Amino acid sequence: MKKYLFISLLPVILILSGCSLTGSSGTATTTGSFWKSMDGGKFWTVKNKMANNASVPEADILSLAVNPQDANNILFGTAQNGIYKTTDGGETWMAANFTSEKVYGLAMDPRDPQTIYASGVWQKRGKIFKSADQGTVWEEIYTSVSNGTLIISMAMSPKNPDVLYVATSDKQVLQTSDGGHSWKSLFLATSPVVKIALDYQDENLFYFNTLNGDIFKSQDGGKTITEISQKSLSSWNMGGGGIRFMETDPSNRNWVYAGGKIGIILSKNSGETWEKINVLNNSENFPVSALTINPANSQEFIYGSAQASFKTADGGKTWTTAQFNTGKTINLIRYDKQNPQNVFIGLSKINY
Repeated sequence: MKKYLFISLLPVILILSGCSLTGSSGTATTTGSFWKSMDGGKFWTVKNKMANNASVPEADILSLAVNPQDANNILFGTAQNGIYKTTDGGETWMAANFTSEKVYGLAMDPRDPQTIYASGVWQKRGKIFKSADQGTVWEEIYTSVSNGTLIISMAMSPKNPDVLYVATSDKQVLQTSDGGHSWKSLFLATSPVVKIALDYQDENLFYFNTLNGDIFKSQDGGKTITEISQKSLSSWNMGGGGIRFMETDPSNRNWVYAGGKIGIILSKNSGETWEKINVLNNSENFPVSALTINPANSQEFIYGSAQASFKTADGGKTWTTAQFNTGKTINLIRYDKQNPQNVFIGLSKINY
């Protein structure tokens, strides 16, 4: 295996600005890519300013990893500027030694949070790297076959962190079961695979969706893969990016959400049947771009669309809102698994 010490040219210390945003149709005029709420999504504060009070340059956030042992330790991957890291909940930031671009995949080992995985583009080729020291030294553990291929999505098994699934722009789903020492191809789709979602309770159950709206699942760790969109979603128009992402419920086995132009739909039986969640905005014009479910309460979840976030505490019957005055789109939302009062949002002009 090759080993790399990436040297970042970015300033290493970033500090918090004082700008904030209230919910319930509150607004903010300050732009920023990383926002944090400490009250469950009502009040938001931007957390990505450098020491000279300038914004992180063009920090389109594509991926996010929160340490499950210590939520003050967060990493986010960007389109052009590598990876940023904080150990104090976002009060100060540093640029990790990772100058690869297009970091769509980022994962942290819950057993040993010093071990992180990141995808990127190095010398024009999509690759996956592994670090045993939270981002100082990196080892290349996978390379794509030719220039131009991207690693679009990465998911780590919550039951066995040595098992990772990755999706590529050349329509493949790959798997490693030994922390990246070896890989195998599980599936070749008809369009790029854009999101992989693993069931929190069943380590053998996972889902993925493609750019053209197809949804697939495996119930045996990838040995067999079946399409579920044609069977269970034929009554809805799924074409043209109707499904953008999938998310699984942290507390309930077989519960999976899908979102996009279709709004938000929920299956409680691993995709056999679906029910519609009544979102607050017109998802045909402004697709749902991100979703996170409270790990302590499945009735509470937050979704993002364009420059606004929407929170429900009753399974989607009623919503509260918060507005972000920025040209970027909400791309990622994550709850703090230890304290769901903490919620994190990443913004980007790039989706995939």
